[in-house]
Amino acid sequence: KGESRVPLVVALLPGSQDDHLILQAQQQLLADGADDVVLVSESGSPVISVDMSLVRVQAKKSEIERMEMQMFEDCERELEAQLKAIEAQQRGEPTDGFFWQCVHKVFAGMPQMSKSIDATPGVGTVLGPSSLEGQVGCGAFGAVFAAKNKNTREWE
Repeated sequence: KGESRVPLVVALLPGSQDDHLILQAQQQLLADGADDVVLVSESGSPVISVDMSLVRVQAKKSEIERMEMQMFEDCERELEAQLKAIEAQQRGEPTDGFFWQCVHKVFAGMPQMSKSIDATPGVGTVLGPSSLEGQVGCGAFGAVFAAKNKNTREWE
């Protein structure tokens, strides 16, 4: 994902005449992250060279398939999120992720949030009979305000 790295090429030195063993080593090295595996041999068999080329092609094909699947899954997640947002909007629900928009569904007796309330209230915001008069504190989950009830003139 946008990473820059030096390609890793592994050179297999002649030490075994067993073509099957050489192909197994190549497959394992490719699976472990090598970008290419070549056989260094003065008298390399043409058959093993062709077989190693086929393994390279298969490894690249598998990598492309994995990348395509990841892209497909990413697109699918994004489309699902967009569909949920559209459905929520069609139901008239706010789509900004504000917690208080659904608190009435979780806690019995809590009033439903008015759609006229800004998702980021501040000093001067009026909430029912109360007006936010000053910020008391601020943390990771939001800000705390002191409010004054217009009807009772009490601080909340």
